[in-house]
Amino acid sequence: MLSGVPTCLVMAGGRGERFGNPCKFMEEVCGERILLRLLHQLDELCRWVVIALSPRTLDCARELCRELHCLVLPGLGYVEDLSAVLPALRKPVLVVAADLVASSQVLRYFVKRSLELAGGGIGVVTAVRVGRGAEEPVGLSMFFDEGGPWENVEFASGLGDVDTREDLESLRRSCGQGVQQSPRPS
Repeated sequence: MLSGVPTCLVMAGGRGERFGNPCKFMEEVCGERILLRLLHQLDELCRWVVIALSPRTLDCARELCRELHCLVLPGLGYVEDLSAVLPALRKPVLVVAADLVASSQVLRYFVKRSLELAGGGIGVVTAVRVGRGAEEPVGLSMFFDEGGPWENVEFASGLGDVDTREDLESLRRSCGQGVQQSPRPS
């Protein structure tokens, strides 16, 4: 575990409108369900992992709540639900969208870089994917404060999020090309 990251918050309460299913994080990429893969990766980085669900996603993740800390939030939206729970969590908090597919190396680099930036007074760090002429947030942030100066960390590859069925198929095709299976906890 990297020092300085007491809490990981997995945001798993979305509507899944573009995908057509709010439980898209239970789809498989590289032979593993997206959320389970992510949880294995976060075990290496965080002291505690909390999953934020909504009434729409509770049923598909209920089994995980027997072993992990789960919260059921209203499901009003990513920003609204995050704003409701973030003040109650000990900082820093690594916030990860449940539909994020990333290599373990990218996640470790993001945490390390975020901790470095926090030393320079940055309050929030967000990962963005570069491409198509603009930066696109992918659902990976580190909060050291509720607000304050904000910094983006750019990635050209090694992470993606599942917003649509096309995103899912693209990530499935990338298996073995930078999006490897996550290590299993021992």
